[in-house]
Amino acid sequence: MKVIYLIIIILISEVLISDVLDYNTAGERNLELVASANEMPGIKDKPLSGQKISDLEAYQGRLFIGYGDLVNNVGPIPVLSYNPEDNSFDASFTADEEELFNFRIFDDTLYVPGTDPRESWDFGNLYKLPSINEKWIKLRSIPAGIHTFDVIKYKQKLFVIISGWADALIYSSADGGLSWQESIRLKGSDSDSVYCRFSNFGVAYDKLFACGWCSYKSDTCYYVYDNISWRPLDWLPCGLANFISLNDSFWLLVLYYTKLLDTQEYVKMGFLYKINKDESLENYTLFPTNEFAIVAYDVFRWEDDYNKDVLVLLLKNIYNKKYYVKTSEDFFDWNDISILPDSIIFLNIEYLNNCFYLGTGNGSIYRIKEIFKKKTESIVQDENKLEFDIYTIYDKIILKTNSSFSEKLIFELFNLKGDLEKALSINYLSKKDNYLNEFSAGMIKTGIYWGVIRNSSGILFKKKLIIIK
Repeated sequence: MKVIYLIIIILISEVLISDVLDYNTAGERNLELVASANEMPGIKDKPLSGQKISDLEAYQGRLFIGYGDLVNNVGPIPVLSYNPEDNSFDASFTADEEELFNFRIFDDTLYVPGTDPRESWDFGNLYKLPSINEKWIKLRSIPAGIHTFDVIKYKQKLFVIISGWADALIYSSADGGLSWQESIRLKGSDSDSVYCRFSNFGVAYDKLFACGWCSYKSDTCYYVYDNISWRPLDWLPCGLANFISLNDSFWLLVLYYTKLLDTQEYVKMGFLYKINKDESLENYTLFPTNEFAIVAYDVFRWEDDYNKDVLVLLLKNIYNKKYYVKTSEDFFDWNDISILPDSIIFLNIEYLNNCFYLGTGNGSIYRIKEIFKKKTESIVQDENKLEFDIYTIYDKIILKTNSSFSEKLIFELFNLKGDLEKALSINYLSKKDNYLNEFSAGMIKTGIYWGVIRNSSGILFKKKLIIIK
């Protein structure tokens, strides 16, 4: 008995759908130097270890720049911002810190935690900027805030992560940071070098998540707060956890350091998990080839009426050592933005005004210009671009094009985790064979897949397939 397969095709090609972002081609983008370290106030006065760019954050049309060195103590730190409208820098406010990073935006207010205060450690600092037309406000109110690493807003309260001597703490504030109450403490011990640390926050499903660990145990690394109490989660592995909200989905990107044998360089590789509403984890493959180290990421929304989150990753190829910039809306379908030279050490990336800004290890800032085509530009389908259709006849999947082509193509079928299910070459098609090519679907399971048509230059066509047996 023959098995009949039902294939439902959802077309997602960029040139045919009007509500997707339309990217300029790589050849139309330019990498340019915005400023070197000796051209930026604040940074130019620091030693080399304090000039590295440790954070970038776009806020109300300006780019805020984190730098400094909390190990070698190079403060105080003038809070630096860049205005792309007139290529000017502002550093009129100085923070009493050795380094500044982890800028955050909540309710259109910019916050940055005091990473390493130069004053008494009886209190730690939190800085906030209500708007670019107002002045920075310093809140010196966090009890024993030796190092304040992250800040987040949840249920109209501010939460901060701090490390004391051996303990790790999270404090909450219901009055905008004027006073703080202890929310959770992981207890360490100064006497035997047993210490605990929290690293960062995430909010999803009406809950607050935090990554925290202690040196004396490795089975508990994550905690969740439901506005009543904290409880541990049995998630593994531990590592440099990043909570990422992306278009109604919540992700955990866990990074770990590995040493490259050829250069002895330490790079960050990653595990990707989807966090479900019931707090379970699903393991996904970020990139099937496992050739990319993860340098930095940013999630942004385009300034126009495109109502979706876009994730950008700054990656380093562990083989050719070049940097790659890729974007996605779902961690599965990736757009290649640029390949950057290996002669520059890129550390972070941020989107602002149709540009990607990149901070470097020597204090310079670059940008990739004109990422997206302007909305006023017409999007016209290339008459020479191949159009495909897919349908089934019993246990055969049929690929059809409405015109002939003279080069061999590759058809690939991926599951939603990014694993390759099937790949085959498409023979040269012409009118005499009715532009058809077929292959067996007998071993493919029911599910949702990505169908990709590519040639030697890259992807030509993409479709999402739902296969139901």
